[in-house]
Amino acid sequence: MLWTDGSGYDIGYTGSASVLVENETGKKEIRISTSSYQSTHRAEFEALLNGLQSILDSKGWDTLAEKKRLDQSVIKPTVCWFSDCESLVLSVYIDDKTKEPMFRRRLNGDLWHRFSYYETAFNITPMYIERNSMTEHALTDRLAGEGRILLKEYIETLKADKVI
Repeated sequence: MLWTDGSGYDIGYTGSASVLVENETGKKEIRISTSSYQSTHRAEFEALLNGLQSILDSKGWDTLAEKKRLDQSVIKPTVCWFSDCESLVLSVYIDDKTKEPMFRRRLNGDLWHRFSYYETAFNITPMYIERNSMTEHALTDRLAGEGRILLKEYIETLKADKVI
């Protein structure tokens, strides 16, 4: 199961975090990233991409041979993904009847291109949840927010010291 969240204000400092919990072992894999100039929506998307990559890494599916085997597999691993970003959830969700996403995938073409690999490797079940309604999601929210704040403070220190 995968929980993700992004934190930010319009265009500016952002943070993203993912928590992957393996069903068999309960082991957690946590990833955090930050950016000095992007939208909150991109941060939400980056969290999802980082979380999906953590699945490949944690399973050892990071070699070219393993990726090829996964691509050719008839039965794809299922990822249950939880997010409070409704627009992203509905853009990932594929309608059973139309075989199209519920929301059009117009913006952030570079991220959708990256996502297309994971979409072929996994059966992704997107689940919209209310903010902080689950323990793991509250953790992603906190980590993304704290990462954003740390980056902002660091860059402001560099500006004050006239390093940048």
